[in-house]
Amino acid sequence: NAKLMCIGEAPGRHEGEASPPRPFVGPSGEEHTKLLFQAGLRRHEVYDTNVFKYVCPNSKIENFEATGHTIEEGLPDLWDEIDAIRPNAILLVGNKALELVAGKSKITKWRGSILTGIVKGRVYKMIPTIHPSAYINYGSRGEEGGLPYKTRAYVQLDYMRAVEESKTNELLLPNRLLQIAKTPYDLYAFIKHYRELGRTKLLTHIKTIKCVPVCISLAFSRHHAISVPLLPMDWVKGAIRISHAECKEILLILDELFSDPTIQVMGQNFKFDRQKLEHPMGLKIANFYLDTMLLSHAVNPEFPKSLEFMASIYTREPYYKDEGRQFNVKTDDFSIFMKYNARDSAVQFECYEEMLKEAIELGLDDFFFTVIMPQHQLYYDMEQEGFLVDADKRLELWDKYVNWQIRLQEELNILAGFNCNPNSSTKDVPLLLFQTLKLPKRANVKEDTLVSLLANGAKTAPQKRAIELVLTLRRIKLTQSKIAARLDYDGRMRTGWRICGTETGRSSTSVLKAPVRPHPMGMAYHSITKHGDIGQDIRRMLVADPGFGLMNVDLSQAEARIVALLAEDYDLLALFESGVDVHSLTAQWIFGGKIESHFKVKGVEPPSRFTGKTVRHAGDYDMQKHRCMLEINSNARRGHVGCKHSADGICDGSYFNVSEWKASEILRIFHAKSPKIRGVYHAEIQRIGNTARELRNPFGRVRRFFERPGEDLYKEMYAHIPQSTVKDHLTLAMLRVKKRIPEIRYVLEAHDAMC
Repeated sequence: NAKLMCIGEAPGRHEGEASPPRPFVGPSGEEHTKLLFQAGLRRHEVYDTNVFKYVCPNSKIENFEATGHTIEEGLPDLWDEIDAIRPNAILLVGNKALELVAGKSKITKWRGSILTGIVKGRVYKMIPTIHPSAYINYGSRGEEGGLPYKTRAYVQLDYMRAVEESKTNELLLPNRLLQIAKTPYDLYAFIKHYRELGRTKLLTHIKTIKCVPVCISLAFSRHHAISVPLLPMDWVKGAIRISHAECKEILLILDELFSDPTIQVMGQNFKFDRQKLEHPMGLKIANFYLDTMLLSHAVNPEFPKSLEFMASIYTREPYYKDEGRQFNVKTDDFSIFMKYNARDSAVQFECYEEMLKEAIELGLDDFFFTVIMPQHQLYYDMEQEGFLVDADKRLELWDKYVNWQIRLQEELNILAGFNCNPNSSTKDVPLLLFQTLKLPKRANVKEDTLVSLLANGAKTAPQKRAIELVLTLRRIKLTQSKIAARLDYDGRMRTGWRICGTETGRSSTSVLKAPVRPHPMGMAYHSITKHGDIGQDIRRMLVADPGFGLMNVDLSQAEARIVALLAEDYDLLALFESGVDVHSLTAQWIFGGKIESHFKVKGVEPPSRFTGKTVRHAGDYDMQKHRCMLEINSNARRGHVGCKHSADGICDGSYFNVSEWKASEILRIFHAKSPKIRGVYHAEIQRIGNTARELRNPFGRVRRFFERPGEDLYKEMYAHIPQSTVKDHLTLAMLRVKKRIPEIRYVLEAHDAMC
C-alpha cells in the first residue's frame, strides 16, 4: 500500500550481500534513507525496487552482460511490481531507471520534472533524480567523473517533490497560454490588455538563428506569453507570413514599449538579449529592472544558473529545452520554435516571482538591487567598449613569439631526438619525459603535474630543461592565439563578461562566440597575465582611444587585510596601515635578512618577495604543502621570477623553484609567525562549517554551502568572505566613480583592480 515507489538501477555489491537481498543498501542506501526521511517519509513507507535484479560487476549496470541476463527479460516483472503496488508517484533514481521506465535519457536534464508513463493501462506520475552514488563518493568538484557533493542539495529537492506528489494521484502541471502573434495587431492587443490591467513588469526573451534575432517573446505573468516574429521568413516551414511593412510595425510597437520608463523589463542573462535588441534592431531599453540569472546567483550561488535548472526547482514545468536546442530550421515547423520562445518567457516570469520571494526571506533583496543589479549596466558597457588595437605592436609581438617558438622548439627537438609537439599529452610529451629521459611516470602531463615533477622528480639538467621547454612552449602558443585573436567587426578587441562567474561573485571572461557572434572573436581578458614576459606584453597592443588614456587602479593587499581583520590580528593590521610592505615582511620571515632586501627595485620583484606574497595567500586559505609548492613554482614560471635572460633579452626558461619539503617548511614558519589565522579565523570558519554552513559578507552577500563538513568545505569557506568582500567593494567603487565622472569608460575589471 505504498504511495511512493522508488526504482533504482541495479543491485550493487552491498545489495548482493544483504540477506535477504533487497534494494538500496550500503552507502547509497543509507543516503537514500536520509533523503526520504528529510523529505518526510521513512523507508518502510515506500516500496523500493530495481530495474535490473542481478548484481553487476563493479556495481555498474552497464556491465549487465557479465551476469548472463538481459535488462529486457526482467522488465515484465517490474511492470508487475508497479501494477501490484499502484503508487501515486514513482521516483526514478538514476539514468537507467529514467531511460527504461520513462523512455527519456540524460538524468541531469530531466531530474526534478514531473513526467507521466503508462504501465498496464494506468498512468503514473514519475519524478527522475540523480542516483546518490553519483556524488557520495566524490569531492567538492566531482573528481574522477562523479558529480560534486553539492548535487545532493537539489537531489533532496527532487525527493521532496516525489514525496509531495505521492500524496495524491492527481496530475497538476502549469496551464500556460502560449500565443503566437500573426499580425502586428496581435502584439498591440496583448500589450494593451496588460497595460490596462496596470501590469508594469515585463519579461522578454530573444531567440536567434545563426546569431540573428528571429523572434521575441513577452510575458506580463507566468500564465500568458506571446511570441512575435521579427523577420519575414517565408522560406521557413510553419513561419508566420508577415511582410516587411508588418515587421516595421512590430518594431515600432516594441520600441514604444521598451522606451517607456514605467515598464520594468526583465530577462535571463539579459546582456545578450539587450545587445541583440539595441544594435541589430535599434531598440533601446529605458528601464531594465531585473536579470533572473543574477537573481538566481544571489539566492543560490552554489546552484547552476541556467533557466532549465531554475525551472526544475522553482516551477512544475517539465523539462522542455530540447524543443529549442534540437530545432532544425530546415526541416522543423517554425511555430514549435515560437511556442518554445513563449514558454521561456512565461517560465522565467514564474522563476522570477519565486526567487524574489526567497531573496526577501533571506534578507537579500536590498543587496541584490543595490550591489548586483547595477552590475548589468556596468558590464554591458564594458562589453560594448573593448580596446583599440595597435596594428604595428601586434605585428611586432607576433614576430617575437614566432621566433621565440622556433628557437625553443629546435632545442626541444634536439633533446627529444624527434619533432616533439609540446601539446601532445598522450604521445610526444610522455614519450620524451618517461621513456627517453626516464623521469618517474605520472598519470598525465598537465601543467601542475609537470611543475610538481620539475620540483621533486627531475634530477638531471636535460630532464629539467625538457620540462621547462614543454611548459614554456605551451605558454608561447597560448600567447600566440591571443595575439592572433579575431577582432570584432568594427576592429576592436572585446571580451565576453560573465557577471556571476564564480560563487564568490567574481566575474569571468571568455571569447565571444555563437550565439553572440557567428565566429569566435576577441579574447578572455582575465587570461592575460600581469607578470613576466610570456603574455604580459600583449597589453602593449591594447591601446586607448584618441583623447583618452588608460589608468589601472587596484586595491592594496586587500584579501590579506580582510583575513587579518577576521583573524583579529590587529598588530598585522597596524603594519598594513603604517605602510609596511607585508609581502616583503613575510619574505623576511621565510628567508631572513632585512625587509629592504626583499623590496621591488625599479618594478622588478625579487624571488623572495614573490614567494612571500604567494605564501601569505596560501597560508590565509590553509593550502597544504603540495598545493603551496605548485602555486609558488607555477606563479614563478608565469611571472618569470628568477629567470635568467640571454643576450637577446629572452628568458632561457630556468625559473625559481621550491621543493615540496621546502614549501612545507615555509608554511610552518608562516603559521608560527601568524598563529591567529588558524587559531582564530580558521577555527571560527570550521565551527560555522560544522553547524550553519552559511556566510554573509559585510555588504550582505549570502552563501549557503552544501559540501560535507571537512577540508573541502572549510577551504571554500576560508576564501569566501575575503574574495566576495573585495569584489563587492570594487563594484561599488566603480559605480561611485561612474556616477561622479559619467564620461569615464571602463574597459577591464580583475577582481581587485579596475582599468
